[in-house]
Amino acid sequence: MSEGSPTDSQAPGPGGRSVAAPEAPTPAALPGAVRALTWALAAVAVGLSLWAALDEIFRPPVVRFDDSYMFLRYAKHLLAGEGHVWNLGEAPAYGSTSLLYVLVVTLLRALSSLDDPELLRASSAGFGGAAALVMVLTAWRFSTAPALRRNLGLWLGALVPPVITSGVFLYHARTGMDTTLSLLMNALLVHATLGMVERGTRLSTVPVSVVAWLAYLTRPDNGLFAALVPTLAVWFLAAPAARKRLLVTYVGTMVGVLVVDTLAKVAYFGVPLPLPVYAKAEGHYADYAGVVLWNPMAYLTEFLVIAMPFLCVVAATVTRETRALAALLLGPVALTLAAYFQVLQIMGYRARFAFPSLPFVVAAAVLVLDRAVASGAFGGAARSSDPRGARPVRPLVASLAPRLVAVLALVTLLPLAARTLPGWWEREHVLPGAPAPDVVPNPGRLPELPYWSCVQAMSQIARQAPEGALLAMSEYGAVGNEAPDVAILDPLGLHDREVAREGFSAERFVARAPDVVWMPHPDYVTLRRALLRDPGFREQYEYFPAALQFGLAVRKTGPRAEAVGKVVREVWGRFYPGQSMRDHRLDP
Repeated sequence: MSEGSPTDSQAPGPGGRSVAAPEAPTPAALPGAVRALTWALAAVAVGLSLWAALDEIFRPPVVRFDDSYMFLRYAKHLLAGEGHVWNLGEAPAYGSTSLLYVLVVTLLRALSSLDDPELLRASSAGFGGAAALVMVLTAWRFSTAPALRRNLGLWLGALVPPVITSGVFLYHARTGMDTTLSLLMNALLVHATLGMVERGTRLSTVPVSVVAWLAYLTRPDNGLFAALVPTLAVWFLAAPAARKRLLVTYVGTMVGVLVVDTLAKVAYFGVPLPLPVYAKAEGHYADYAGVVLWNPMAYLTEFLVIAMPFLCVVAATVTRETRALAALLLGPVALTLAAYFQVLQIMGYRARFAFPSLPFVVAAAVLVLDRAVASGAFGGAARSSDPRGARPVRPLVASLAPRLVAVLALVTLLPLAARTLPGWWEREHVLPGAPAPDVVPNPGRLPELPYWSCVQAMSQIARQAPEGALLAMSEYGAVGNEAPDVAILDPLGLHDREVAREGFSAERFVARAPDVVWMPHPDYVTLRRALLRDPGFREQYEYFPAALQFGLAVRKTGPRAEAVGKVVREVWGRFYPGQSMRDHRLDP
């Protein structure tokens, strides 16, 4: 043990008290019969929850979250030795906001025989389950009250069912996205932070720094948690003798890590931040009609309803001594949730960006409850007494009424807010001034295909395209994964550094001569109109405006025009039997 590090009995906590162990002698364990009953009830609850969750997660159909397949395209290029590239032979592209998830998916793809959709689903489900177990481990490891400390059965039964059976968890456990990996990293950040505060040594900052960096690599918006949670925990919970040492070491380490991280990204990718950051700054979403789809108030209230049981525990058990503990865990969550109102949460279904904040809320509930029990608030040994022999005063009982009001307010108002506030926000802040989607004409009344059928059609075109073909589209996740060797031009700039940094140019787009253009989604009003008004596009492409929902344009001339045209006609015949292409053509 290094000089100046606290012993277990001196482990720092709120107001100088213990985080992981009470200063008083450890009381006797719970009676064996009580512990056995706890385990029996936990086994039933967890078993039923797992059965219900797994049945829901692995129920057909398989993953159809288009963005998740982008990670697999990068993974396949990494496995082919091409690096983190969007198109083979091009420079590395920082198009994936979750670099850690790309690496994880690459490893899973190398080791697994599962097909791509099942691999993505198993990945999301596995990381989600691991996150729930880490939350249980944190409660088991850092609770201090005799009835709660090291009571694994209790924490399994109390935490696993409400987490894994929530609709939000079940949704994200199926998408194949980085959401549950972010959930896991944040759960690990809580665990590592409490361990650092408990030990109080410079060496204990190492796992926290590693996990904080990995959380940031998983999603950049975890950066606020990585910066604030460990820092605040040291400031409010660490013993005074260890506080300065931990702060200087952790902050210095993280500054160094971020400097190296930034320099490495600039050296490899040419940019320090993900390309979507630059693309959105260049105005791709200035006239984005899809703004009406992504309601930040809906996502916020949905997350708060999921977190409501844990927020109720905090409201019912927080004391003056544990306010700092609750604030250091919930404060960064509140700041992060507020920050999400400043960005457009595209593909933010089911509180996708907010959901990874859950481990901080769960930890706040567990630790505040534990300290209340350990202090004697629920009949424990440590009670405060009047020195004249008056009856012991139990702090929480003395304030039972306001706590009951707070809990009832949460239980009543949060569901009400979830039903009413999203509609109000849409009326007041979204619909006014929101552009209408671009109108897609339909000459010849071509039958409309379901979206995923359109994706399958484009995937077939990509797979059958001749060598060297260049395709362009805005919905390219599954298509890009199905045909990883085919170059895909990205008009949104999410995977194209030139477009991301300089903005979209119809003239430059046409000059790159894509053989097939699956037109940008009608919500990208500016992009579509710029392209349709470009003289080069009108001259060089045959345009079928209603094909594959968004419109299809095929290059008339070029070295691959004949071969590409044949492929397009064959795929058209499969998806539009009996419909002649010429009947649905329109001059751009």
